Amino acid sequence: MKTSIKEKDILLQEIHHRVKNNMQIISSLLNLQIKYIKDDEAIDVLKESQNRVKSMAMIHEKLYQSNDFTRISLTEYIESLVNGLFYSYSIDQEEISSIINVDNLRLNIETAVPCGLIINELVSNSLKHGFPNGENGEVYISLNFKR
Repeated sequence: MKTSIKEKDILLQEIHHRVKNNMQIISSLLNLQIKYIKDDEAIDVLKESQNRVKSMAMIHEKLYQSNDFTRISLTEYIESLVNGLFYSYSIDQEEISSIINVDNLRLNIETAVPCGLIINELVSNSLKHGFPNGENGEVYISLNFKR
């Protein structure tokens, strides 16, 4: 029985690792396409798609790195996701800061993926449109679950 559970854990770890790697390949292919496109609007669309793929790949990376291959820390994931988006949009965190107030739940993959995509869209939209003319400010993320 212990051997079977150990084999299952190893298999889950390997699956998450492969999915993460495949998503990183997709992200790299999008990046290659971006280098050959001259149209700014098309570049933005590809970058948005790349950020979505990265948000999902990050979940599999977190699952692969954890001892529990079925759940990830919501706080840790959102912090990594937001930092990645700030980097992707070349945001100086001295000018626009992020404040994250999230209940530290452990989410399964079925919940984490849509949650990550929603946060990705909201933060991306805030960074692209919320600070016109180089204004300073903050992106505030709060997720609190009532029991």
